[in-house]
Amino acid sequence: MVHLANPLSNYLRRSGKTQKEIAIDSGLSRSAINNYSHNTNVKPNEAVMVANSADDFELNMEIASQLFGIFKLMDGKKLNGNALTIDAYTELEEREQQQRYERDNIRTLLRDGPLDKSEAAVLNEYALDDMDALIMRLTRFNAECLKLGVTPMDLFKEKRQEYEKKEYMEV
Repeated sequence: MVHLANPLSNYLRRSGKTQKEIAIDSGLSRSAINNYSHNTNVKPNEAVMVANSADDFELNMEIASQLFGIFKLMDGKKLNGNALTIDAYTELEEREQQQRYERDNIRTLLRDGPLDKSEAAVLNEYALDDMDALIMRLTRFNAECLKLGVTPMDLFKEKRQEYEKKEYMEV
């Protein structure tokens, strides 16, 4: 879970916005924003909704830092922390995801207009495979960070300027 009390209060002070404005902009209730301001746990998707609505780099970075902390849950302990096992599962999931991508013409589904019911079902199945591959990549990434003795945020800070230059993210 994410905690927004400090990041949110800092943002409100910097921006001059009210909790009500954040609630309206994010699509969340005012009571939810008030609860978050008092250190109630925030679901990651709702934290992202707040960050997106605020459009504030500092708030986004504080929330991202907490979300990166969630990676610690993906420590590979269920795979005995064995790097080779984690790598093998990662490769398996990525291979399955890539096969489905090609077989089901996902690129076409993503670029064309609205999906019909059967196309939506195909894309949903692909998204589930994609999530499996992503979770395993995150597990391997976390194992790499643990081995290096760094956090994901440490690595992100090294690459941030490059990501901005390539327009992977906003400045």
